[in-house]
Amino acid sequence: MEFLFLVALALVCYVAFFFGYKYFKKDAIFVLAIGGAVSSNIYHIGAYPIAVGEFVFGLDSVIYTLFIFCIMFVAIKYSKKEALALTYTSVASILFTAIIQFLASWAVEGIVRGVVWGLVSFVVSAVSTLLAVYLALFIAEKLKGKLNGALIIALGVVLVSVINSFLYYGAVFLFDGELLNFGMILASSYIGKALSLVMGIVTYFIVLACEKRSERKRGLEKAEN
Repeated sequence: MEFLFLVALALVCYVAFFFGYKYFKKDAIFVLAIGGAVSSNIYHIGAYPIAVGEFVFGLDSVIYTLFIFCIMFVAIKYSKKEALALTYTSVASILFTAIIQFLASWAVEGIVRGVVWGLVSFVVSAVSTLLAVYLALFIAEKLKGKLNGALIIALGVVLVSVINSFLYYGAVFLFDGELLNFGMILASSYIGKALSLVMGIVTYFIVLACEKRSERKRGLEKAEN
């Protein structure tokens, strides 16, 4: 039953994306991407775990995928330059949130291990995301016009997710010295990301279909005039 919360979250995210893009275009995408980037570092598996048997899901798997989906969507529909601008803004938002959280936690708890790790996890997430997105956008630029946009978006999301996971969990290992239940955590994370990515790709095709219908309607109106 708890897994349905993850499904509901993904549904809400991509319905918001569809209507946001329909009425506000790029502005809505920036809002969702920045919100997703920051939220994925707050509502993560450690703070808000959703246990389903041996699987432990985190809301961040859905939200982070939305964030990367937005970046890749902008790269396909607009340009690499716009996608990088979105990335820089999102990463800066992550780091600003990290500083605020660190100072707030320091004031309440003092400098303890959990407070330091909170700051480190934000920084690792920001840096790994930046490096992974650079690579994904470089590849997307090379493939643009050669592959279907949906495939490029999916490839970018998967690539960023894998690199981010490798660097993030590597940092967890260095900081904690161990990764408890690592296999199930990673599996759960990728199930959530796969769910989010599938909904994202479906949304992408719906957006394209609506745009084509609008273009045909405008063409008919011009012909009638």
